[in-house]
Amino acid sequence: MASLMQTFAAARKQRRQACDDLAASMKAKQQSWQQEQKDLGKLVEEALSQSRQERLAGELVRRSVTGQEQQQRFQSSQERATLMQKSLQQLQQERLSTSAADQQQRQAAAQARALAVRLQLQEVSRYRQTMAQAEAFSRKVEMMELHEQVQAELAANRMNRLAAATQDSANRRQEASERSQAVAAEMVQIAQERSEAAAKDAHHRQHQHQALEMSVELLLNQLQAERETMGNGLRQELREFRQQLHESVWGNGAEAVVVEVVSPVDVSPKPAKKKEAAPEPPKPTKPVAPVVSAAVIDDFVINYVASLPNHPSLSEVMNDREQARELLAQGANKLGVDPSEVLNALLRLAEL
Repeated sequence: MASLMQTFAAARKQRRQACDDLAASMKAKQQSWQQEQKDLGKLVEEALSQSRQERLAGELVRRSVTGQEQQQRFQSSQERATLMQKSLQQLQQERLSTSAADQQQRQAAAQARALAVRLQLQEVSRYRQTMAQAEAFSRKVEMMELHEQVQAELAANRMNRLAAATQDSANRRQEASERSQAVAAEMVQIAQERSEAAAKDAHHRQHQHQALEMSVELLLNQLQAERETMGNGLRQELREFRQQLHESVWGNGAEAVVVEVVSPVDVSPKPAKKKEAAPEPPKPTKPVAPVVSAAVIDDFVINYVASLPNHPSLSEVMNDREQARELLAQGANKLGVDPSEVLNALLRLAEL
C-alpha cells in the first residue's frame, strides 16, 4: 500500500514537472513570438516610411507636370476665346446690317400690300352694297307676290272648309240617327234573347237541382245502409272478442257476461223525411262484480297506461291484444269488476 502511494506521488510529481516544463516552453515561445512581431513591425514601418517618401516625390513631380499642362491649356483657351469673340463680333455686325436691310424691304412690301388690300376692300364694299340693294328690291317684290298668293289660297281654303264642314255636320247627324235606331233595335233584341236564355237557364237549373237532390238522397241511403252493415259486423266482432277475453281472464267455468256497446249515433246530413231516432244502448244484465263508479275505473285505466314503458297512448293499448288483456285482468282483480267495464272505460277514454 505504501509503495502504491509512493508510486502515485511520484507520478503526480512527474505530471507537475511536465506541466511546469510545458508552461515554461509556452512562455518562451510567446516571448519569442512577441519579439518577432516587434521586429516585423519595425520592418513594416521602415518599408512604409520609404514608400511614403517615394510617393511624395512622385506626387511632387506629377503636380509640377500638371501645373505646366494647366498653364498651357489656359493659354490656349484664352487664345481660342479671343478668336471666338472676334468672330462673334464680326458675325453680329453682319447680322445687324442684313436685318436692317430686310426690315426696310419688309416695311415697303407691307405698305404695298396694305394699299392693295385697301383698294380691294373698297371695291368689294361697293359691289356688296349694289348687290344688297338689288336683293332687297327683289325680296320685296317676292314678298308682295307671295302675300297676294297666300291671301288668295287662304280665301279658297276657307270656302272649301266651310262647305266641307256643312256637309260633314249633315252626314254626322244622319249617321247619329241611324246609329241610335240600330242601337235601339239591337238593345230590344238583346233584352229578348237574355230573357229567353234566363228562362231556359232557370228551367235547366231546376231540373239539375232536382236530379242532384235525388242522387244525394240515394247516396245518403246507400251510405246509411253500408254504415249499418259495417256497425253490425263490428258489434259482432266486439261480442266475440269480449267473449274470448272473458274466457281468457275468468276461465271457461265462469258465467259469461255480455255487455254490448252501441256505436255512436250517425250525425251525417240526411233528408228531412228520412230521419230516424238513435237506438238506446242496452244495459248490462247479470252483474257479477260489486258496483264501482266509472270515475274509479277511468282513473285506474289512465294510471295503468301512464305506468307502461315507452308511454303508449290509449289507442295503442287498445290495439295491442296482450296489453289490453293484461289491463283487463289487473282491473278485474284489483277493482273486483267485470273486465267488460274496464274495456268500456278504455274504449270511452280512447274516443275522447
